[in-house]
Amino acid sequence: MQQLTQRLEDLSVGNEVLDADHRSIHAATARLAACTTETELRHHLSTVLELSKIHFRREEKYMQVARFPHAKIHAGQHARFLNTLRHYHNVTEPGFLLLIKPDLEEFLDGWLIDHVLSADKAYQSYMIRSAPELAALAREARSAAQQAQ
Repeated sequence: MQQLTQRLEDLSVGNEVLDADHRSIHAATARLAACTTETELRHHLSTVLELSKIHFRREEKYMQVARFPHAKIHAGQHARFLNTLRHYHNVTEPGFLLLIKPDLEEFLDGWLIDHVLSADKAYQSYMIRSAPELAALAREARSAAQQAQ
């Protein structure tokens, strides 16, 4: 997690909403390091999983609006990541999740950095060109969230 913390500033994709999502996912993954029980670890892993699903849906919608030509490939990377997280989350062998915690942390740290620096940075210019449409989409989402409260 240390590596990701140090590089978080470099991970901007030029979109405030997506950058905030990346910071939220990072914060949730950082909390895994302090977990000492499987229950706690599974809870925080659930949080990472949910935040990732929300972010990926948003990011995929943004890529569609920005007409990013590699959106399907990118969405496939998201699906594989979620499947891997589900695999970790669904481990039922007592004690095993804590045993593989270092591997989980390494996977999350590496995946987030690699994915943002390569796959997400690839859509950055499309997002910048589509900033007005994406800003309107973000306003609509905030408005809908406020109305739901």
